[in-house]
Amino acid sequence: SHLALNRSKEDFSVINC
Repeated sequence: SHLALNRSKEDFSVINC
């Protein structure tokens, strides 16, 4: 599981790499 925080968006996105 890889947790990526997108600062560009107000929400955080969780992506599985």
